[in-house]
This record gives sequence, C-alpha cells and structure tokens, in this order.
Amino acid sequence: MIKNVVFDLGQVLIEWKPRNLLRNFTDNEKDLDLLEIICTSDEWERLDEGTITKEEVFENVSRRLPNRLRNICKEFIYHYAEYLILNDDICEIAIKLKENGYNIYVLSNTDEADYLELQKRYIGKYIDGYLISAQEKMLKPNKEIYLRLFEKFNLEPEECFFIDDKEANIIGGQKVGMKGHVLDRDKYGATELLKDFEKYGIKL
Repeated sequence: MIKNVVFDLGQVLIEWKPRNLLRNFTDNEKDLDLLEIICTSDEWERLDEGTITKEEVFENVSRRLPNRLRNICKEFIYHYAEYLILNDDICEIAIKLKENGYNIYVLSNTDEADYLELQKRYIGKYIDGYLISAQEKMLKPNKEIYLRLFEKFNLEPEECFFIDDKEANIIGGQKVGMKGHVLDRDKYGATELLKDFEKYGIKL
C-alpha cells in the first residue's frame, strides 16, 4: 500500500523553463539565446550536485558570454529562484494527498535555492521532508540517492510512489523498489498521473 508520495521539483511542482526565467532579467531575444548556456552547462549540473559554488559557476560560464552579459549572468545565477512559478495543478494534488493522510516528500536534482524558495510558498507547509541533490552530493538516477531518501525518512520503498518528469529517474526508483510515474504535464496535464493513482490505489 502506498503511504508516501515523492515529488520532483522542476517540471513537476515548479515550472522549469529557463528561457522564461531569463526573461525576468532581459527581454532581448538574441541575448536569451546566449544566456541559455547557463542552465545547459556542465557547471549548472555540478551546482545541482553540490560540487561547485555559484561563484564558480559564474566565473566559468561568464567567460563564454560577451562581457555585456556578465551582470545578467550573475543576477540570474543568484536570484533566479525568486522568479520560480509553481505548477498549481500539481501542487493542489500534493495538498489533497496530504489531507488524505499521505506523507509528501521532495526528491530533486537541484541546488538549495529552489527548495528554500519552495518552503516560502503555500505548498511548503504540506511537505514532510526534502532530499536535495546539492546537499547530498549525488544526483538522480544514481541508486544511492534513492537509498538515502529511504534511510533519511525511514521509508519502505514499496510504500512510496515517485513523480518525476524524466523517465531515467523513474526507472532508477523502480530498480530499488519504488513505483513511479513519468509526468509530461505539458502534453497530458495531470490526466495520466491520476490514472496511475487509480492503478496503484492512491486516493485523492
């Protein structure tokens, strides 16, 4: 029986569309083309992994940008989280699950800024615990991060259901005994997710 529902952040509880976030810092479309490199860089992934600082990300990535974009680059790296948009439909599902007695957790490949911002938003009070890659120094779909989730919150894998937007991350969870759903919210909204809830006896 499922007792715990685990949510990813980007493209699940929150919208993760870097170009849209960058528009809070510039409306120049050509500059946006260049600035998108920030979030596709190896440095950004290492930031999620907790093996590099924001200052190091800025110093490395800004060298690959025109000098005129250095300030925007830095502002984005340090302040993007303030502009994150919640996916209200998925957040409402999390709230209903919590009200129906399920424990709600977050498992995300992200640096600390995302989850610290989430804690300030209305959804924050419904979340029982967070496992953040940057704090743990490991990334999904690494087996160890799922095992760490179970250990940290004293969870049984077969009692957990994981929602992530990447198939590889769901497969990683399945390999250690956790059921899950690949969320394609842009294509299906929550329709397919609710079908899987019914399949696994998860009550809204």
